[in-house]
Amino acid sequence: MIVPRRYEHDEQTLTIAWRDGATCVYPLQGLRAACPCATCKDLREKETAVPPSTESPFHVLQPQAPPVQLRSIEVVGRYALSFRWSDGHSTGIYPYEYLRELCPQDAP
Repeated sequence: MIVPRRYEHDEQTLTIAWRDGATCVYPLQGLRAACPCATCKDLREKETAVPPSTESPFHVLQPQAPPVQLRSIEVVGRYALSFRWSDGHSTGIYPYEYLRELCPQDAP
């Protein structure tokens, strides 16, 4: 069973030290973008299914939202973490196995 030993975060990253000795440093923006809740999954699927509009030549000048920040972390049972984000989102439950799959340091 994949279980974290400890975790901590700053303004830009979440670091999880796993009980098997691995340590993963996750960019917060990437974690928020990878939210596994149904609403976020649907939004990601819609974004990839519909090409960006080219009607307006100024579409690249649209204001960007400020970077999301991690407000709090809650343990969900013995299998996951739940994050409360500064954009008000808090319904995503990140199973430990999913977090290990997202580990940037595990990339080939």
